[in-house]
Amino acid sequence: MMDEESVRLLASLIEGFERMEARLDRMEARLLRRYGDLGRRRRKGIKAGMARAKAEGKRIGRPKAELVAGELSRMRAVGLSLRAIGRAVTKSLFWRRNDAADLKDLGIAA
Repeated sequence: MMDEESVRLLASLIEGFERMEARLDRMEARLLRRYGDLGRRRRKGIKAGMARAKAEGKRIGRPKAELVAGELSRMRAVGLSLRAIGRAVTKSLFWRRNDAADLKDLGIAA
């Protein structure tokens, strides 16, 4: 059995750990609130910047594909599938790089 002094010491240690745990919980809550505030400020800044750009007449979003009249018909006549035509006219660099050689073989500039 433990004597009275050992019991008091153990109780004191447990109480100290509980206080430390409570402080850590409060600190964690403060950090989470701070990160949330930073995220909200960042979103507000992004929205404000987009609104300003839109007010200045700048287009927001992806640029539209520019097609020459008859280009789609010519591609279809050559025998390209609709998927291949879609890849040819997209602005995506991924598709541009992968399909450029195939399209050049068919005589179509990518």
